[in-house]
Amino acid sequence: MQKLVEIDNLSVAFGRPGRRVPVVQEVSLSIAPGERLALVGESGSGKSVTALSLLRLHEPRLTEYGGRILLDGKDLLALPESGLRSIRGQDVAMIFQEPMTSLNPVYPVGEQLIEPIMLHRRVDRRAARRLAAELLARVGISEPEKRLDAFPHMLSGGQRQRVMIAMALSCHPRLLIADEPTTALDVTIQRQILELLVELQREFNMAVLLITHDLNLVRHFAHRIAVMQQGRVVEQAGVADLFAAPQHPYTRELLASQPEPLVAADDWAAIAAQPPVMMGKQLRCIFPIKAGVLRRQVGEIRAVDDVDLTLHPGETVGIVGESGSGKSTLGMCLLRLQACEGEIRLGEQRLDGLSDRALRPLRRHFQLVFQDPFSSLSPRMSVDQIIGEGLALHFPQLSRKERLARIIAIMEEVGLQREMLERYPHEFSGGQRQRIAIARAAVLEPKVLLLDEPTSALDVSVQKQVLGLLRSLQQRHGMSYLFISHDLKVIRSIAHRVLVLKEGRVVESGSTEQVFNQPSHDYTRLLLEAALLGVEGPVS
Repeated sequence: MQKLVEIDNLSVAFGRPGRRVPVVQEVSLSIAPGERLALVGESGSGKSVTALSLLRLHEPRLTEYGGRILLDGKDLLALPESGLRSIRGQDVAMIFQEPMTSLNPVYPVGEQLIEPIMLHRRVDRRAARRLAAELLARVGISEPEKRLDAFPHMLSGGQRQRVMIAMALSCHPRLLIADEPTTALDVTIQRQILELLVELQREFNMAVLLITHDLNLVRHFAHRIAVMQQGRVVEQAGVADLFAAPQHPYTRELLASQPEPLVAADDWAAIAAQPPVMMGKQLRCIFPIKAGVLRRQVGEIRAVDDVDLTLHPGETVGIVGESGSGKSTLGMCLLRLQACEGEIRLGEQRLDGLSDRALRPLRRHFQLVFQDPFSSLSPRMSVDQIIGEGLALHFPQLSRKERLARIIAIMEEVGLQREMLERYPHEFSGGQRQRIAIARAAVLEPKVLLLDEPTSALDVSVQKQVLGLLRSLQQRHGMSYLFISHDLKVIRSIAHRVLVLKEGRVVESGSTEQVFNQPSHDYTRLLLEAALLGVEGPVS
């Protein structure tokens, strides 16, 4: 078989000379033109390090490579930087996992799309803008001409990821490296994006190296799978063969790491009998659309539109819907982190009329865990400082010794060792960073915890561990969760009730069992079909 890329005995070590630490060892892979190869494994297994090595995107002074990476017979590890520059973007392009840190925040997304088109396809600015708008339309962004002038912060997480995908595809690369390309996308958009990648891949005979923790996605998208563990490839096989008869114990462990039901259907009766811990009535959040030099209002976006929500002690309410449906905005409204209309109560206490000053002492009762812990944890603070910051603010009466005892106790509860106290976020894996974020929120003993896509960036085995951790914390401390996710398997595992949002409105709500087994709304059925069936028939 003809090979587009051949990775031969690749080794990668990080650190200063004399103190290098090997992270990838003796990896050998090949990718043929038009082939889709999936690279899977736990966080820290070396997947992304291997992929980034193809374009030599690691810090040169702190990286040592061994082996060869051949593209058309040329060794990419031996090329000078000037030689690599013509290959990046044109022959080999990459979609990164976190678009907010990859897109320049001070330039409109259109400018960032137009630049590589003009550089590599040698067209004028007008033609480049037209091509950029066509690309945005192809990846599912509505009103693409207007979106070209939007800045990254004005787009949802899913829309930003689609811009990144459009940017990577703009020059029709021969190899597309997709590092968790659908992590931030809801299930229906995931399906659209994968179908788009398949369509473009066939049209241009483009090879795809897919890095993901979503095994359902792999099953429907890839031709072959390579499984990595601790920096080494432990198994390679065709998709059908690997799923039917995995050979390596680690592969069998990964395939078994699907979310299991963590709540019983009959839990709901006891939970519903208790008075609500939090309630929102007729919540509305409207964003004005302004245009022109004078920035006059020309329209509005109803991000949250007349939503009612009740949360009981010890209950988990799952909030699902497509990107831009208002899930995160609803959560931010309930926690008074986004201005809105309507009534919000924490127990008997009304929150909607309180000033920021009056609200501050109540904030320990409702905390937040973000999707990406790396961007939400300060890189300049140690674990001790990160977890202890809220304690110092809300429990000033505690001595340093008492605070440290609470920090160590919550660390042990979330599965972190006390030896990690003085370490910094960059020294941890993604799963460990999420445990730190959960510990930071849980140490304040809140009544309500808003979890905004807390497992979407985690591989399946770590995802399963974090869900088990959240459930055990809930049972021990009686916390209530608002759980926002586009992963319906996760919602089915942990939620007692589900709210389905579409364009800011609740189109369906009910017990998890009822919504999943007997959905009453067409939109809910569409979400379930996309989540449970994946992309049908893309592999040829």
